Amino acid sequence: MKLKLDGDGHVVVQDGKPVYVDDGGKDIVIDTPLIMTRLAAANQESADRRKRIGELETENKTLKDAFDGLDAEEARKALEIVKNLDQKKLIDAGQVELVKNEMAKTFQDKESALKKQHEVEVGDLKGKISQKEGLIYQQLVTNRFALSPFVKDRTTLPPDIAANQFGHHFKVEGDGNDIKNYRVVGYDNGEKILSRERYGEIADFEEAIQIIIDKYPSKDDILRGSGDGGSGGQGNADGGGVKTIPGSDQAAISANIDKIAKGEIKVDMSR
Repeated sequence: MKLKLDGDGHVVVQDGKPVYVDDGGKDIVIDTPLIMTRLAAANQESADRRKRIGELETENKTLKDAFDGLDAEEARKALEIVKNLDQKKLIDAGQVELVKNEMAKTFQDKESALKKQHEVEVGDLKGKISQKEGLIYQQLVTNRFALSPFVKDRTTLPPDIAANQFGHHFKVEGDGNDIKNYRVVGYDNGEKILSRERYGEIADFEEAIQIIIDKYPSKDDILRGSGDGGSGGQGNADGGGVKTIPGSDQAAISANIDKIAKGEIKVDMSR
């Protein structure tokens, strides 16, 4: 699914929301508030699943501590047999050891089966949580690039390419069921980007992306009105012999970001 762009390369917006085009060519309007609501629901589901994981681990530990190598049913049978024996006829040590070994093996088999079942369930839950969190991250961060005035007005990059190039600097952070607790946070060299305007506070998305691009070695090639970027560089893309790469080839886009900004390489977003 790709962002829908107009003839000038700007993101098409409907009712204040970015418009995407799916693989079948159908327009889809992304509703960010709705995504945030689903984020809260997914987070609650994740919390419930983590609680279930904790319960399974507690049950497993309780069972192990309670019987400590012995099967409860087998232990009761053994006590009943001993109680009914003539006190003058003691079981020799070999028979006692045999009974203990059989009970220990029974418990170990059951413990092993429970552990395997627990590991499978935990792995499945973690996989579902990771998949949902990845989808939420992709939608939220991509939308910020799509609606960013700085990306649209100050750079020559289409939002998709800007997100592909600089999106790894951002993380979705927060917890709980209140969507107000979630935000997109910018990082530089593993550290949160602090605001230059509000001392001691975390920079919002617009300020963070400006700081990130300001440190980009080839920033003059992607900022409008500087270097070879802007409409002049874009015009070169209409000349003969200009290479075109498909919009789906993210690796090629990342490797040629400067040439794309200069207009030396075109990106075909329909491919």
